[in-house]
Amino acid sequence: MRIAMIYLGRRGSGGPTSLTLATHLADHLAVAVVSSYAEQLAVWQQSGLPLIQTPTYHGLVGALGSWLNQPRLQKLALEIRSHRPDVVLYPMIDTWSCFLQWYLRPIPGVVVVHDPTPHPGLFHGLVSLFERALIRQATRCITLSQSLVPDLVRQGVPQHMIDVIPMGMLSYYQAQARPESQAVLRSEAPVLLFFGRITAYKGLEVLLQAFAQLSQHHAVRLRIVGAGSLRPYQSRLDGLQNVEIVNRWIGEEEVMGFFTPNSIVVLPYTSASQSGVIRIAASAGVPVIATNTGGLAEQIIDGATGLLVEPGSPEQLATAIEHLLKNPSFARQLGDNLKRDYIESRNWDIIAERVYHVCQQAWSEEEQKHHATLAKPPYAG
Repeated sequence: MRIAMIYLGRRGSGGPTSLTLATHLADHLAVAVVSSYAEQLAVWQQSGLPLIQTPTYHGLVGALGSWLNQPRLQKLALEIRSHRPDVVLYPMIDTWSCFLQWYLRPIPGVVVVHDPTPHPGLFHGLVSLFERALIRQATRCITLSQSLVPDLVRQGVPQHMIDVIPMGMLSYYQAQARPESQAVLRSEAPVLLFFGRITAYKGLEVLLQAFAQLSQHHAVRLRIVGAGSLRPYQSRLDGLQNVEIVNRWIGEEEVMGFFTPNSIVVLPYTSASQSGVIRIAASAGVPVIATNTGGLAEQIIDGATGLLVEPGSPEQLATAIEHLLKNPSFARQLGDNLKRDYIESRNWDIIAERVYHVCQQAWSEEEQKHHATLAKPPYAG
């Protein structure tokens, strides 16, 4: 069975995830389709995988123009079809995905659904429309945590069509890291790291309240790293000391430089499907404190590979952070255990085998439907 993988993202953890999965599925890969604007394009090109590189779009205006240019998408689908795939795998959903799957029918599609319920905001709502259009065409759906299955069922996906497969470590960033970035970020004091896109559901306000309590009694720094507006949090930030802010998109070569050995990664999310930040922390072997919401609790074993607190509680978060500050050996143990858990239970060989099995199942199901259709007697009237 031959798989066509379509990943059309430009940047973010979806690229390394898709590239790692494609590499582990290499023996079964008919072709991988990637955006020529992808941040990881050079690594895709060096991988030796069969590739189709296609220019995608920048921004909403470019996206609108590309959606209207259906002949271009039809041509891309024909090029994919020329590689004779048996199954099409979408490790991340792009706004082109639903169009391509329509033109590629009846080849079965397997869709990895990261966020069945869109995060707040107009853009996420718009992307969700395309995501749902693709899900309706899918033969099978993969989601990354058991907690997301009910959301997919509510969207009309039968439970027997849903497979749960968590993703593995994001060690890709270690290979891309610049040595000098580690030196720049050295700090003797422990560092609380808030990493990733800054948006309301990430719970930064809760962390700022917890840090305000802690900084009165502990020599600790807070490092906020990621793109997004800090305006809603400015009044709290103005009253705090020992806060470092890197408010921009972080290039791949910089990522691991922020996950220093003295870091405690904090995810104070008020809602979540799963987190790529935990997967980066696992690669670095640093401890994580996360909220017990969505799929985060499936990525962390409380007290063994990290700590879980209730969302929206600055007091609980401050208590958990203080516990690790007072017990640095326990904090190191949590980081080591997290890395070991990902290596042993969530390694990419296991993940790729499970994804391949789902693709096989999708192919088999479509074959059965096809044969059942052929076997039907003609309508006699």
